[in-house]
Amino acid sequence: MFPPPALIISLTNSFRYATVSLSMKSLFTHLFWIGLFGFFGSLSRFLLSKGIGRLVWAFPLGTFVVNVIGSLILGFMMYSVLAGKEISPLVRDAIGIGFLGAFTTMSTFSFETFRLLEQGEMVFAFINIIINVGACLFAIYIGKTIAYLAIG
Repeated sequence: MFPPPALIISLTNSFRYATVSLSMKSLFTHLFWIGLFGFFGSLSRFLLSKGIGRLVWAFPLGTFVVNVIGSLILGFMMYSVLAGKEISPLVRDAIGIGFLGAFTTMSTFSFETFRLLEQGEMVFAFINIIINVGACLFAIYIGKTIAYLAIG
């Protein structure tokens, strides 16, 4: 069963508590851009994490780097909006959900940490948890700071 063409889908913008209504055509356009950006995010993650992963074989450095970069970009973008910069919901969703959703990876971080634990690498596992979480939180803060400096 297909929904009627006049169906309106409402997406909630949690940062401004405003509701944006999309027609079916707009929704499919929105989904297309999220998917396209997701495609490029996943390719970027693959290339960057594999390239960096070759530098240090005993530690999941590639996952760490993509998660920190993704946190920095997301922090900058979302705090730019909070500082008053107009970024359309389409651009925010394409970058935040599409590109960064595919680029960053909690599941890979979790798997790699679990594998370190299984292999008895308790120190590397602990370091992986601390630096990933700490660096990603710090990257959000740096993104926020850059946004507020850039936007005013």
